[in-house]
Amino acid sequence: MIRKKCAPWDLPIAAWAGRNFAGILIYNVFNMKILTRGIVLTLALWALSALPAAAFFTDGNVNQTMGSGGYVGTQASADIGGALHFQPSFQEYHGDGTKGYTYRTYSLRAAYDKKSWGLGLSGGATPTIDGYNNYFFGADGVLSLMPGNGPPLRAAAQASNPYYWGPSSAGLAGVDLRVGATEIHNGENSTFLGKAGSANFGQTNLHGSLDAALMDNLMTVNVTKSLYDRNLGGLGVQNAEVTNLDGVTNVVLGFPDMSVNAKIQMQMIPFLTPYLSYTHTTFQLGAQASDAYAFGVAANLMMLAFNASYEHYVQPGTTAENFINVGASLKL
Repeated sequence: MIRKKCAPWDLPIAAWAGRNFAGILIYNVFNMKILTRGIVLTLALWALSALPAAAFFTDGNVNQTMGSGGYVGTQASADIGGALHFQPSFQEYHGDGTKGYTYRTYSLRAAYDKKSWGLGLSGGATPTIDGYNNYFFGADGVLSLMPGNGPPLRAAAQASNPYYWGPSSAGLAGVDLRVGATEIHNGENSTFLGKAGSANFGQTNLHGSLDAALMDNLMTVNVTKSLYDRNLGGLGVQNAEVTNLDGVTNVVLGFPDMSVNAKIQMQMIPFLTPYLSYTHTTFQLGAQASDAYAFGVAANLMMLAFNASYEHYVQPGTTAENFINVGASLKL
């Protein structure tokens, strides 16, 4: 593992961060690599905001996650179009468990939305790093059972937007139902397995969610069931390096069996929205189930929105982990 040369202030700040989790956020702000990335992403959003209206640029999101085990993750996406719209997305992360490697995932979603329904298609890939790779494609649909007077549904955007926590329906009550399936191809070669041979197998994620709104209080429940076309234990595979779970801000290791997430959002004052989230996940290969507890607040200021959250991730047999996520969204 190649280590960069530290600035004089890095060591004392890093030591303080180890004693005080809140210091992780400050330490990463002073880390020039992350700061430079943040500046570049911010400038990119400003540049996109200058596009003419004909470009149909709708919004852009940037999120940074930092936490235990040297974890640093970045996610950026844009939503471009009208009723038919496209959402390119990029995600990367690294930590002590990735042996100095950075895993990157590139994806694209396309969706067509009407007032009370929407359909979306998605696809993407994680290029081979240290012997592991995956590629995936999927489809999803959303139906508003009580459309109300809200804006048209944005199936693709709402599914991954950290500032979205409930149905697009407006009024006293609203209910949205979402269903979808994602097919993932996992590949592990001898470098990753630590033995001769390779393993290639399919994973099907079936997911559904119910979003309910009452006045300005929103609640979402997501359930995902994962099916595999091979016996993972018989293959002798290692845990996947890139697994994203609904409601969990950090990328986790492992092959999930079932994941259930519940979120609640409470509109207390006009522009500040606190929220709570809980996720329970069971895994394949005999791994213990995990629980993720998160709370945060979103601030909506006309064209700009900001999000900050804290997550406590617990999995028996491993050390409990803590993560801070901060993000910004530009909406046009």
